[in-house]
Amino acid sequence: MLFKPGDEPILENYPPLRAWFDKVRAAQTWQIETWQNDRSMNGHIDRLEGWAIRGAFVIVVIRSHKRGWDVFTSPNTTNIEETLAEIERRIGI
Repeated sequence: MLFKPGDEPILENYPPLRAWFDKVRAAQTWQIETWQNDRSMNGHIDRLEGWAIRGAFVIVVIRSHKRGWDVFTSPNTTNIEETLAEIERRIGI
């Protein structure tokens, strides 16, 4: 699949996110691309990435075709009840 300039699912196409990762000195640990068949865009690619930041771990989804990005973090606990409560808080339950 060919991309127009700026449409690739890469961090550099989202300058504020790239700058933040540089600021916090994040280190990328892995990366996977997934292809989705979407009739409106004739398919798009999402890049799923793992990053280490000061002992914490985050997962980032970077989308092609300027469709944005998401950053996911785990709760700062190993307690099951606290983890589930944090998930509920994050999704508004």
